[in-house]
Amino acid sequence: MSEYITHIAVQEDTQRLALHADEICEAFKTCMRESPDAMRMGSASRGNSTFIIQNIHHFRDLWKERKPEDRLEDQLAYTLGWITHRAADRYFKPRYGIFDKNPENLHPVDIRIYHDVVMYDKVYGNGKNSPFSAGFAEENMQSHPAANQINVTQAEAIFGPLYQADFLALQSFDGVKSGKEFMNRMESQFATFTVDFKRLVNLVNNPVLEDMQQMIIAPNFYNDQDPIIKIARNIQLGESVEGMSMAEALNTEGQSQYAQTLSKAFNWIAEASKYFEYQSDKDMEGMYDAFNINDDQKIERY
Repeated sequence: MSEYITHIAVQEDTQRLALHADEICEAFKTCMRESPDAMRMGSASRGNSTFIIQNIHHFRDLWKERKPEDRLEDQLAYTLGWITHRAADRYFKPRYGIFDKNPENLHPVDIRIYHDVVMYDKVYGNGKNSPFSAGFAEENMQSHPAANQINVTQAEAIFGPLYQADFLALQSFDGVKSGKEFMNRMESQFATFTVDFKRLVNLVNNPVLEDMQQMIIAPNFYNDQDPIIKIARNIQLGESVEGMSMAEALNTEGQSQYAQTLSKAFNWIAEASKYFEYQSDKDMEGMYDAFNINDDQKIERY
């Protein structure tokens, strides 16, 4: 998928804010603490509009009686990651459209990659902060200890299809009755790579100043001084947030695009938290509306 560093950054910063906030229920905080990888994976996965509300509605009835083998913490954490992904999509996708005049474009326009370039720097210290590494966006991962032992280009060509095959193995082929039908179905389900990772590597190391001005600086994509961003960074760095009001930070006018996205993601997690705790004035239909989920996306799940 595209802009996945940005999605993970939104998720992890929202998680930092949520763990610090009184209005987020303890069940959500438990999932965030115990299953951070599941939440991160949800933030970088598609399909959120289909199952978010159904999952929250279903899991709240199971929570108190859950057993370890249910892995409910993982499932709920994944769903919370979906919420942050959806919040980011609802904010950024209209802005991507400004730069993408082709509605059938399967390859991300540069603004998506530039968002990742900025997040890789601001949140992950150009690979110094987990889950990324210093060699992540280097040409041939040259600082990685293994880079001198193998041909990186050939390794990429081998491992890419292996990942595709793993995803394909998750697909169900029940009901397939012939070899031809099987091959057609496999071809239709085989995941294609729509993002050339080398584009990200190139723009991390060689950003075009004109593009940065147009896509990042002029629209105020990220501002270190935004209150909500300062709280998230302080928490990340283990610095004090005493005297920094979450409520004021969430409602400060004129913040950057990333700060507004964090506010949306946090508010949606808070809305889901109230619903999970049976404290919301919204029914399922109200939750669908709150999360901007259309009628054709309301698939019965349970």
